[in-house]
Amino acid sequence: MIHVSCQNCRAYDIVGPGHPATVYVPHPDDPANPEAGQHVITDRAALRHAHADDCQPGEDGHYPLHFEFMAAVGATPPAVSVTGA
Repeated sequence: MIHVSCQNCRAYDIVGPGHPATVYVPHPDDPANPEAGQHVITDRAALRHAHADDCQPGEDGHYPLHFEFMAAVGATPPAVSVTGA
């Protein structure tokens, strides 16, 4: 699971399998595709429902997002944290 939050309004979304922002890349045994067998975030726009109504994107047209990749349920702290993506 990925905890995605906006640096502007602090609204957040939990992204994982089945979320509209993700797609499952089939063929998990394909060594030529490092994303095969993974759920990949492909639709950044699908995360917009997590923003506050008055939150606006930056000058580049993107919202300043912060991603925390959770290692397991109840794991503290997150496995990986990425800001400004």
